[in-house]
Amino acid sequence: WWLIAYRYYDQWDWDMWDTSDQFVAAALTGGLVTLVLVILVFSRSFGALGTARRRVSGDRQQEWFLWCLGSTLFACLVSCLGVVFSYQLQILFFVFLVSISVATFEARRPPDRSAAPLQEGIEELAWVAVGSDLPLKVG
Repeated sequence: WWLIAYRYYDQWDWDMWDTSDQFVAAALTGGLVTLVLVILVFSRSFGALGTARRRVSGDRQQEWFLWCLGSTLFACLVSCLGVVFSYQLQILFFVFLVSISVATFEARRPPDRSAAPLQEGIEELAWVAVGSDLPLKVG
């Protein structure tokens, strides 16, 4: 069962249907290859975040953003030890993995230094009141 998965794991013994660990659920439903792939996704994501974090060294905002992504990924890893993600949570987890992919890809790009500085004649917008959608011209 460990190589190609096992379909009827709920029949092993009385009340053995509950797989309360995402890694166990991956191994039971997909076999060893699926378990290795799940571990590889976490490992590669942590590696990409660490590399991206080193590349943006000095930019406090980017460092903080990548650190937050890494800590969220760590929280997901820990939760996988006690929870099996439902389909809705799996979709959110995949969206989170895509955001890690985009953030680490953007960190690999060199900064765009050719962008022209803001011109002084540009009008800035301020908001009239806290709940209002009407802009007020300032300047």
